[in-house]
Amino acid sequence: MNLLLDLGNSRLKWAFADDKLGTVHSRAWAVPGAVDGLRAEWNCSAPPARVLVASVAPPSCRERIAGLLAQLAWPQGEWLRSPARMGRLRNAYSVPADLGIDRFLAMLAALDENQAPCVIASCGTALTLDALQADGRHLGGQIAPGIQAMLTGLGRAAPGLPDPGPGTCDAFAHATSDAMRAGVWQASAAAIERFADLAAQRMQVMPRLLLCGGNAAATASLLRRTHEPFEHAVLRGLHAWLRLLG
Repeated sequence: MNLLLDLGNSRLKWAFADDKLGTVHSRAWAVPGAVDGLRAEWNCSAPPARVLVASVAPPSCRERIAGLLAQLAWPQGEWLRSPARMGRLRNAYSVPADLGIDRFLAMLAALDENQAPCVIASCGTALTLDALQADGRHLGGQIAPGIQAMLTGLGRAAPGLPDPGPGTCDAFAHATSDAMRAGVWQASAAAIERFADLAAQRMQVMPRLLLCGGNAAATASLLRRTHEPFEHAVLRGLHAWLRLLG
């Protein structure tokens, strides 16, 4: 049995895996005792053969996980970085390791599951977009602020605006807070559809549009283009990586 860890900006996810990916668990970093609570859960399991870690989390979060693994006397985590190539997947970046490992693994999962050609939109703290051809060639991608990051940036740039808080997203808003939410949500959806259009032109084929990340479900409701959920993409990619390692 192996332990797979996806350390995101706002959440950590994990699953045990052998030939199949086990149940996925998730916890927000902001929850008090988020990491300490793992000790009791993991202590009930036999030590894994290996621990694969995909992290885009802040250094403090990475250190807490590394410390927990050491306390349990489990194998040190294998902290992955994006290579130039893995199996059929070819990284488009001129400096391969600069591509976020979360993006690389999502593409690896899509390729492993015969989902390419595709566009992968990860709707989280950041909005990331990647285009992947059927032969495994990554065409490149884009990064934009996620929903909360756009709202925070707007508030800093124009301090006179109200705190939008939670609420509905009506395209024709009648209040400033509603208009702010509508603007950023519609901007996010438009960026995804524009990128999918450009990818279709480049590939000369209509790619699948796969959505993952914490804001995927809400974003999906705003899209006109056919799309599919792609939950736990990073963990699925870690599982594909594990199997490629043999």
